Amino acid sequence: MSSWSSRSSASSTSVTFTYHYGGFPKDEEKVLAEFFDAMLYVANWGTKRLMFRFPKSMVDEKAITQYAISPQYAENYLKFYKKGKFIILDINLSEEDGGGWIDDDEYELSDLISLREQIINGDYRCLIMAWLKIAEEDVEMEKDEYEEEEYEENILPPIPAGLKKLNATLTAFEKFFEIDEDILVDVVKQSPSLTKKKLDYAKLLSKLSAKEKDDFLLRLVNGEPRLDVKFRKLLEGLNKSN
Repeated sequence: MSSWSSRSSASSTSVTFTYHYGGFPKDEEKVLAEFFDAMLYVANWGTKRLMFRFPKSMVDEKAITQYAISPQYAENYLKFYKKGKFIILDINLSEEDGGGWIDDDEYELSDLISLREQIINGDYRCLIMAWLKIAEEDVEMEKDEYEEEEYEENILPPIPAGLKKLNATLTAFEKFFEIDEDILVDVVKQSPSLTKKKLDYAKLLSKLSAKEKDDFLLRLVNGEPRLDVKFRKLLEGLNKSN
């Protein structure tokens, strides 16, 4: 990857490209899908982009895609698309009056990377926050072109629990995308408290056949990554089907 550009800084797990003119010579979507789990892009004219790659087996596709929003005439969007065995989340926001000088260490992917894990575990607070930001920008743009009664409102997706108390990563996400707390007020009021329901995993395990249990044990011995998450999701699915 260092050979792609003289403006790169690579390690065993990440690579950073910094341009003062010109641009990245590769297709960033293909690079992400093939090599990485996350990408952060910042431009001094105000564009910010955050992307995550999820194995299809690790996320609830139907649940997360409810937060997709892509206004017809806006640069801002929250999209999901499939690349092979992965689902890609792509959040792009461009502030018309944003931008300015960017220090090399001003924005760090490490501040936001745990959002990926939160989404895998069913925490969609960052998705509703981005959705509200994009929807608000879309409404303001349409109001400039149409009478207030004529613009089409976006349909609010499900409101996740826990918006009353944001963790450090969500606060960093809010700051990164410059999400005004005023647009969160109404959904925060409707957001229930974040409580983790305790499941009886022993009881759920009894619902699995011997073959299913042996299959997971074999995959564990073979070192399949993130098997604990996949197994937990399987058991939680059994609980929902009851």
